[in-house]
Amino acid sequence: MPNTLPDGRRRPVVTFEVLFKQHNGQWQGRGTFAGTERELAIDTARALEQDLTVALVKVVKETYDPATNATEETTVYRYSAAAAIDEDALQARRARAKAREDAARAREASRRRRRFGVSNCVAGLPALVRAFAAGCCRLVRFRRYRTPLPATGATTAKRVPTLAAKPPQPACAWAQQKRIVSGFLRGVADRMAELGPGADNDIRLGLCFYICGACSAVIEHRPMTAADANGLIADCLSVLRLPRQRALQFAADREVHVAESPRFRTMFDLGHAAMLAYLRTSTPSADSLTQALRTWSAAAPQMQPAPRRHVTIVLTEILHEPAAMADSNADSAARDRQVHDRICDSVLRRFKGAKAGHAPRGMAAVFDDPTSAVKCAVLIQRCVDDHNAGQNGIAAEGPVSLRIAVVDQAADTDGAAARTGAADLARTMIATAEPGRIVCTDAVRRAAEALNLPCAARAPLATPERPSPVSCCEIIVAPRGQQLREAAWVAPTASGAPAGGA
Repeated sequence: MPNTLPDGRRRPVVTFEVLFKQHNGQWQGRGTFAGTERELAIDTARALEQDLTVALVKVVKETYDPATNATEETTVYRYSAAAAIDEDALQARRARAKAREDAARAREASRRRRRFGVSNCVAGLPALVRAFAAGCCRLVRFRRYRTPLPATGATTAKRVPTLAAKPPQPACAWAQQKRIVSGFLRGVADRMAELGPGADNDIRLGLCFYICGACSAVIEHRPMTAADANGLIADCLSVLRLPRQRALQFAADREVHVAESPRFRTMFDLGHAAMLAYLRTSTPSADSLTQALRTWSAAAPQMQPAPRRHVTIVLTEILHEPAAMADSNADSAARDRQVHDRICDSVLRRFKGAKAGHAPRGMAAVFDDPTSAVKCAVLIQRCVDDHNAGQNGIAAEGPVSLRIAVVDQAADTDGAAARTGAADLARTMIATAEPGRIVCTDAVRRAAEALNLPCAARAPLATPERPSPVSCCEIIVAPRGQQLREAAWVAPTASGAPAGGA
């Protein structure tokens, strides 16, 4: 697919970023995908949903338009573990609402039938008389079958035998064990009532292992089959408002989960010990649950912040002669601008820089790393020097004077804000530079030294927007014959054609 639209504008860049957030943690990135990999990004997000330690997952679509330098972020997929836990409760509420609607419809139908029966009685009184007579005849026939008993004088009727009652339902296999655990679970239910429906999923996870440990003590005290043990644990986990299917799955995999982390094993053992104490005294201890939750929270892993991204800005500024700014010499200023644009466009195509727009007297370009930005700035300055060397002998056209600033800015979350901050700092720095010079920050200086480019220190730059002065330096552009430390690359001339080695 071409990078440009039919009208010449650059095609917007679309990426998908998968972010997830653990319990009591910050957003972390799992991966960034191209615009054509939307389904792969969503599949990656769905794979994260299986992790019990993940609370939130989302897929963010970022669209960057080079023409307007605008970035738009849209969430195309989102998953919440808390919403999934309460899904069964929502379905139950819907079922109860549907039952209420069905009962209301049944009452309305019954009322209509009663009204219809009364009207029929008034209209069909002869039919009612005939029905009454037929009933009397049936009563007379029924009394003929009643015979007196010889001893007591009582009567017995030849009645149709009644239907047999429904067979008794078998009792739950783990009902006795559940009654034992029910008293122990009162403390857990009270704690869940205190937390409310918005309880932290990390607390729920810890209570799951606590209840599993308590149930394991009961299972050891009264042996059960594996299926009955899973059913008992699933019934006990219902106090945490956990869906039945997820509770059964958690109960079946409890040994695997306990072996995954010492934190899970500790909570399991605390529940086991608390249940053994309850079996001895038959009195639940609130202190044991409080201490277990305190131990669980203290062992929570500290979330590491996501790695910081960087954006590098290259800003150029044309310095016109005072005579060129007059109306009579406007052609000279236009010529300088054409030479500048031709050189910059040629260099940006080589190093894949994204042009952020033309400044009133220059250009701003965005790079992903400082190394490419330094190469671009050095090549632009060398091409301007070559152009000036070829034009010095012509009186009608003077040399082009240019100064360049290269700034590296950290971008925590908002890439557009980072680009704006870097551009503002670059404008402040370039105002202090001399013609034909390249000024940069310390992060860019390290990239320049890696390319074997000498740098000279400058006085720190104080700006109103920043609390501390910004360290600055100046890149000394060597003659064209000097090779850089990295692989050889060729600098284009003002016309765009390569000329000579770096």
